[in-house]
Amino acid sequence: MAYYDKFLFAQDKIEGTLETGRGDYLSAQHLQHYVEANSGYMFATNEYTGYYGSGAMERLLKTNNGWGVWHESGHQRQMYAMTFSKATEVIVNLYSMAAQKAVTGRITTLDAYHPQIQNYLASSNKNYESQSNYVKLGLYWQLMDVFGDSFYPQLHQRYRLLEKKPQTDAEEKQVFIIESSKVANLNLVPFFEMWGISATGSTKEALKNYPELDKPIWLNTNTNKYRIGIPHNIYIPELAYFKNVVKGMSYNDSQIQVAFDVNWLKGYKYVVTKNNNYLGEVSDGKAYGGEGGVLNNNYTLTIKTLPLPNDKINVEAHYNGVHHLKTYYPYDVNLENQLLQLFTDNARKKISTRCNARIVRHVVGFYTTG
Repeated sequence: MAYYDKFLFAQDKIEGTLETGRGDYLSAQHLQHYVEANSGYMFATNEYTGYYGSGAMERLLKTNNGWGVWHESGHQRQMYAMTFSKATEVIVNLYSMAAQKAVTGRITTLDAYHPQIQNYLASSNKNYESQSNYVKLGLYWQLMDVFGDSFYPQLHQRYRLLEKKPQTDAEEKQVFIIESSKVANLNLVPFFEMWGISATGSTKEALKNYPELDKPIWLNTNTNKYRIGIPHNIYIPELAYFKNVVKGMSYNDSQIQVAFDVNWLKGYKYVVTKNNNYLGEVSDGKAYGGEGGVLNNNYTLTIKTLPLPNDKINVEAHYNGVHHLKTYYPYDVNLENQLLQLFTDNARKKISTRCNARIVRHVVGFYTTG
């Protein structure tokens, strides 16, 4: 049972889910069912995996040769938006490789296939889909080998959070190129085209501003290594939510109000700075340096300060004592907003007693210029 816990946890890890997670990164809540079947060999279907015959049962009950069991377990969590045609039995082995690394210390399954993989990559007439499953698996292995263990958890999460899932085989290939490039923060079109997976014009356009790939990472084998760091070398599933935690920011001539998503306060800290100087924070759902409270279904932090043109307001997300994200909110004093500050009502009939000469001068200019 300890062996099963170990490899199932490794499969959770590569897909970026946690038993204590929430939302998209909560691991599957159903149990894994391993059943002695009355036909076939090994298979996965209808929320269970089946095993028939002494060979299959030996692999199920012992810990010395688990690839088939890891493979069938992987089918239970496979993401079909990530799986283009003729790759179903290939990409599932991401989870097999994760299990093998956790159980044995390294991925050895492809060791015997690297010469074939390199021969294919060196060929001039490439047809990825016609290759054997283990040659095709080399593509996925290389991405893991080059970019590290946090690459696939982040890629899985990006897929889980896609607003629109790819619907066709052609779309799935292009989305895989784009989303992989975004995780790596590199234009990976040359890598995929070396593997015989071509990028469309729209995909190339979408990635044209990403840094160019300057290492031949398709040459990676079990003995030849290129390594490239990625922006987030530690997978933090909350990071995707930190980026959207600020729901709004408003200003007037005496204060700043920051609205936060109430669902992402407990256990986290958000620090508000102006020109890199501390103003206040919301830590574990409590306000410091200002007044906090729920307003319009958001938690609003109100800080008394005088914002000026060109001020740089930042909200920094902190988790486990580490700063993970800084989002910049420029303070733009535009004339229309200043005009609104003259009034205390929506009908714009009552002049504010806080109206000052600076605002009046701008408003006069606003009217005189049309």
